[in-house]
Amino acid sequence: MSSAHPLVSSALAFGLIWVLAGCGGGGSSPAPTPTPAAAPAITAFTAAPATLTVGGSTNLAFTFSGGTGVIDQGVGAVSSGGAKAVNPAVSTTYTLTVTPITGTAIV
Repeated sequence: MSSAHPLVSSALAFGLIWVLAGCGGGGSSPAPTPTPAAAPAITAFTAAPATLTVGGSTNLAFTFSGGTGVIDQGVGAVSSGGAKAVNPAVSTTYTLTVTPITGTAIV
């Protein structure tokens, strides 16, 4: 029996961090223990005021964790806990997307 660590594959939907304990040295080594990275989460995404008249302004506020955030409609990259003022000329839907460092986006 080999003391090499087996290969473990997994979908990268949320990425994985591999913790290797007891590798190296004599004797048998334990198998790697996969420790999932924290999944991206959107805690809050609000607009205040939520209803506007033409030419009005609103502030988008957002809180998220586990990745980098981007709001569509030209708003761009955002940091968690921030806010952005927007002035839509027509009815507009804004989408916050949080992408983990090594995985698939959460919308």
